[in-house]
Amino acid sequence: MTVFREKQQRTLLFTILILFVLQLVTVFILQQLQGQWMSRKMLAHDNAVVTVLLHERVPADICARAITGDEMSPAGDALLDKLGLPAEKLPHSPLDTAFPLSAFLFGGLIFAAVFFFLRKRESLCQEAARTVTRFTGGDFSRLLPQSENGEIYHLFDKINTMATALQSGQETERQQKRFLKNTISDISHQLKTPLAALSMYHEIMREEPDNAETIRTFSEKSTEAAARMEHLIKTLLKLTRLDAGGIEFHKDFYPAGTVVRESIEALTTRAVREQKRLLLRGDEQISLYCDKDWTREAIENIVKNALDHTDPHGQIHISWERSPAMTRLTVTDDGTGIREEDIHHIFKRFYRSPDSTDTQGVGLGLPLAKSIIDGQGGFLTVESQKGTGTSFVLSFPSKLTKL
Repeated sequence: MTVFREKQQRTLLFTILILFVLQLVTVFILQQLQGQWMSRKMLAHDNAVVTVLLHERVPADICARAITGDEMSPAGDALLDKLGLPAEKLPHSPLDTAFPLSAFLFGGLIFAAVFFFLRKRESLCQEAARTVTRFTGGDFSRLLPQSENGEIYHLFDKINTMATALQSGQETERQQKRFLKNTISDISHQLKTPLAALSMYHEIMREEPDNAETIRTFSEKSTEAAARMEHLIKTLLKLTRLDAGGIEFHKDFYPAGTVVRESIEALTTRAVREQKRLLLRGDEQISLYCDKDWTREAIENIVKNALDHTDPHGQIHISWERSPAMTRLTVTDDGTGIREEDIHHIFKRFYRSPDSTDTQGVGLGLPLAKSIIDGQGGFLTVESQKGTGTSFVLSFPSKLTKL
């Protein structure tokens, strides 16, 4: 029975049962004492009657019949009535008041037990009501008690589960609001510069409409500013979709070497122009389980970052290897490296080290690359020392790769 699962209900029922048993024992003892008293009282009465009869010289056998006989007659009733002693009247016992007193005592104890139980239950319900009220106000610092068994605590457990789900939903909503606010702030902040540049270029061209050289120069600048805005907006939208879980990765097995070569294809011309070398090394039999298009973009962003921080005649090594636990793609450069105080911030949006003021980009390439790799179940880590170069490692669990 579920009524015995709750400690307070068990305590109440056992208390009432114990009091009931005690009352039965008390009544039994009182009855025994009452019987003993009556026996002594009757014996004393018989002794008094025999004493009177013997004093009046009544024969002993007649006295014995008077005491032991059970014969009754109307004459005997009349004599008792004359003496004021009705036949049905019994002698008063000192224990007569003990029976109602015991009943009153045990009844009071049972009432006190029930009252104490109901008082505790009322206090528990009031505390539960206050806790639920705090839930509705968004305060989940204290949950309902659920340290005992019983139906009411089972109900409390369900309410706590509902409160936890509500708290999770509110936290998700707050995160979404912060995310939307930060995204809008990032976009508006990053668009200010190219928009201001476009406005200035157009103003210059309006002031010198007949100067062909001015028109050509600032038209090119306007095109570059528009391209920069387009790239910025596309990158932010990709990050937003990745952070919101709106990207579905279509993964398959691809040769790691092929993925790397296609990733850096658009950067080879830049590397030649800047007199930097892109060097590839790895087993061509190793395959990588990934979304090819998104992984190429991640690798491209990491290599582009390496080009940004490598001096002319520098080298960028791209290698891949497979271990029992992981398949790793490593991009290593011999460039300027990353300061120790900056290395924990490089995957934050728009983060720019003071040493990077002259480099290209706005600080979105590495955050985008990390979001892409993380979204596919991989890991992107970095090791660097200032002045000696940087290594980025893209790690994919072995269960996602094959030879």
